[in-house]
Amino acid sequence: MLFDLRHMVPADDERMPTAAPVADEFRAEEFVVTERGQRLRRIYGERDLFTEMLVEQGALSALSPQELASFATLLVYQAKREDEGAMPQMPTTGLTRAVREALEVHTELEALEKRHHLEPTAAPEMGLTLPMHRWASGASLRAALEESPLAAGDFVRWAKQCIDALDQLSKVPTATSKLATACQDAVSLISRGVVAYSSVAYQSMEDEELDDE
Repeated sequence: MLFDLRHMVPADDERMPTAAPVADEFRAEEFVVTERGQRLRRIYGERDLFTEMLVEQGALSALSPQELASFATLLVYQAKREDEGAMPQMPTTGLTRAVREALEVHTELEALEKRHHLEPTAAPEMGLTLPMHRWASGASLRAALEESPLAAGDFVRWAKQCIDALDQLSKVPTATSKLATACQDAVSLISRGVVAYSSVAYQSMEDEELDDE
């Protein structure tokens, strides 16, 4: 599968794969890691292949820091069973376009994984996109979570994972300076208030803590 995605190529250009599994044709040392492969090595998470494919297609390149903060939830967030499949209206046209592209990329990845008999990568969940966009735009935690089933502590936990994903993306070898800067700016927008100073779970937050300043 890494061969299909051009993360690795045969060291000998004259050797091309046949219908047989690649593992039967090549030893590991006969492969060379490509630029895409080097990028994948710097991305960690359950949706690492999905994330790398999005970067390769430029799905993140035109997003503002606020939009990137929101989009990052698709890379990490896993909804509870009763909340799966949420399809909220995106707050900007840029996010609408990027989310549509993300769904197309996931369909492509899912087909590849099925072909190689691999466990499928979890589909991107959109239930956190709107709360995160509100938060990154300066809303209080209470306002960000309005009409959301998420508890405050859950939001903080997922926000920290978004920060980690964005930090990784800002440091991948092939990241443009524009994307790296936008990712860093998105991290700054998320990392404030309870997200910035939290070091314990916030499941039992008092109401006054929700009105983050």
